[in-house]
Amino acid sequence: MTARRHPFFTSARGRLLSFNLLMGVVTLLVSGVAVFGFHHASQLQEQVQRQTLNDMRGSMDLARDTANVATAAVRLSQVVGALEYKSEAERLLATQQALKHSLAQLAAAPLAQQEQARVANIIRRSNALQQSVAEMLERGQRRHLQRNALLSSLYQNQSNLRHLADLNDRGGDKAIDPRRLAEMDRLIVAAIHTVTPRSIVLQLDQLRGALPTRSADPALAFVLPDVTRELATLAPLSA
Repeated sequence: MTARRHPFFTSARGRLLSFNLLMGVVTLLVSGVAVFGFHHASQLQEQVQRQTLNDMRGSMDLARDTANVATAAVRLSQVVGALEYKSEAERLLATQQALKHSLAQLAAAPLAQQEQARVANIIRRSNALQQSVAEMLERGQRRHLQRNALLSSLYQNQSNLRHLADLNDRGGDKAIDPRRLAEMDRLIVAAIHTVTPRSIVLQLDQLRGALPTRSADPALAFVLPDVTRELATLAPLSA
């Protein structure tokens, strides 16, 4: 009678082989999941690092642009010449545009969604700085317009006084003390080259009061009212 043969996979050796195969498959699956998870985690880490660097760069850009606006504002407040003022005003406007761009980037960054209150506070302070700078720019423009008007009047008065001195020298009686006219001319030159010539203009105004209101010389009598009237405009312009 022949022995009954059992299927291979139901035998002890078959079951052992099946178990080993199953463990191999499971190991491969686990390894695959681990590799996929590690790769995904690496990508997430790279994204986080990239976003962190972008946020740091955005914060540094904002700090730099804010400092540039403040520096440009200080420089603008110190200039005197019209051409220099125009250049510094254009520089200030450019730094303000850069700051606005940095603020827009900060508001659009993912970090802004997590730190809304802090970002809003930064934007509010930056806007306050820009408003203050805009007001200073407006005051500076008014100051330079006033300065230009004063300079124009000073040059006109200088021309008038020198013409008056020439007429006075031609007359024989010297109706006006030449030393007084020379002193007034010296004060006008000093006022032209002084940033805030208010005190000089006041001295000039006092000398104006000592000028005669009329003269026996027809030429002097004709120009004296115009000279004194133009001199009287200096004090209000220098205020």
